Amino acid sequence: MFMQAWSSYWVQWPVIHNFLGIDPNVPSGSLLIVPDIPDSWPGLSVQNLKVSSGTMRVCASRSGKQYTTEVSAPAGWTMTIGQTLPAGSTVKSVTLDGKSTAYDVVDTTRGREVRVETTTDQDHTLVVTTG
Repeated sequence: MFMQAWSSYWVQWPVIHNFLGIDPNVPSGSLLIVPDIPDSWPGLSVQNLKVSSGTMRVCASRSGKQYTTEVSAPAGWTMTIGQTLPAGSTVKSVTLDGKSTAYDVVDTTRGREVRVETTTDQDHTLVVTTG
């Protein structure tokens, strides 16, 4: 029934798009994943999210001043993975899969975002520590 589909959409869209920051661009083969977890939440995740002909998993969590984003997505995509920082935060370190990595800081309407460019050739874990 269409009412059931629309009612779940209004719950899923804010969680998937706004809180987890998942924004696929299927024609260009790119994914943008930049979570913005509310201050009172320890984390959030989604599994088996259909994207094009595959599925993906995103888990975003935080512990103190450390923010972790884990992504598993279909191979063959370019991906920007990141984290939206609380107002006034400064970046202390950024690691991708346990290794220091280059990153960009971008000011958006959501706030200041740390972004790392990579691909979906493997599962990735991004850890951003603020000072």
